[in-house]
Amino acid sequence: MLIFWFVIRDLGMDSVSQYREKTDSFIISKLLPLGILVFLSASFLVHSRSSYKTFVYLTLFLPVLIICVNCAAGQIEVYKKSIGLRILALFVLYMSISSVWAAESDGSNYLKRALYILLFTVAWMRYRPSWNQFYMLFDLAACVAAIAVTVYMFNYYWIDEKPFTSRISGGNSLINPLLSGSMLGVFVCYIFLRMLQSIGASKKWLLFAFLVIPLSAFVWFTGSRTPLLGIVFVVLMQPFYYRGWQRVLWLASIIGCGFLVMCLGSDRILLRGFSFRFDIWLSIIDAWSNAIWLGNGMGNEIQIYVNKKIFIDPHNYHLAVGYYGGVLGFLLWSGCLFWAARSALVSVNKDFSRIAIALLVYGVVASSFDGSSFMGRPNEVWFILWLPLALCFKAEFDTKADKPMAD
Repeated sequence: MLIFWFVIRDLGMDSVSQYREKTDSFIISKLLPLGILVFLSASFLVHSRSSYKTFVYLTLFLPVLIICVNCAAGQIEVYKKSIGLRILALFVLYMSISSVWAAESDGSNYLKRALYILLFTVAWMRYRPSWNQFYMLFDLAACVAAIAVTVYMFNYYWIDEKPFTSRISGGNSLINPLLSGSMLGVFVCYIFLRMLQSIGASKKWLLFAFLVIPLSAFVWFTGSRTPLLGIVFVVLMQPFYYRGWQRVLWLASIIGCGFLVMCLGSDRILLRGFSFRFDIWLSIIDAWSNAIWLGNGMGNEIQIYVNKKIFIDPHNYHLAVGYYGGVLGFLLWSGCLFWAARSALVSVNKDFSRIAIALLVYGVVASSFDGSSFMGRPNEVWFILWLPLALCFKAEFDTKADKPMAD
């Protein structure tokens, strides 16, 4: 009987192990691509932000949660190798706990959001097809974005006959010009890098050049300078990837394009001034100093008085981290950014490394001039904060994996 029990137990363990492997394989190969595509492009298709969040929960977070619950011991060891994921987990967990010492704040709500961020990061880490399939998915999302913004601009400026000086926000779930511009700036940077990498290698660069035009135009017509500044920094990085006459040509092209933009749209860029940014930042740093080490806690209300006006937004996600989480939270956030940059730089795939670094730089710059709600539910902000980090940590995960992603 004892021998019989051991045999049954071993057969049961084998069947459970096979079931886990089949479940993980199905989710990773079939459901994760769908969930990632929904995250990247559903905001252009659904009619409300709540619908977008629901689709992301069901198609992305739920499958990843099943993978994590179903995780075998060997896979847990792989996750432990990701230092970036550890730092990120410490950061979101600490920021969630900080809501305990914030007045009138719901800590359980922030714990759920921390879980969403970690599931999102794991989704990108576990989605490991060939690099061609990975780029194809992102390219498809960029195509959807380019078609959508073309329709938006046509309806807004030609059908509705709005003046070209008015700021467009988009349509469907995109209702804020600043957030829409910041999100589309990610696609501009991605397609721009894909175009550069395709020149001389394939004729795809013509398609990418065609896509980057409506995407860039939409960002311009949102009237937001934040994504434009992020794109400028990404463009300024590119000469460092070249040498000799190519670098000189790059620098000359950047100067020429900058001069053209200033001639055509200097009023749109300069007349609004700095919008009290420096005064707001000094005020938030002063408020941060009142709870310098542990911060004021997530959910604590921000009220800044500048030039006889009340601001409830520090216009800088990094300073918002310091205000809510103090020095400890700011150090953890800095650790996330540092390790993300390092992970991307040492990636075994240099093309992906270049894209990940570009999106990280864009996100850091774009998040330095607007915003405060960095631990919200899935929305446009995730494209400039959590998507670059997830891609960089994906690079680290793939580098340390037993079998790197194939070309």
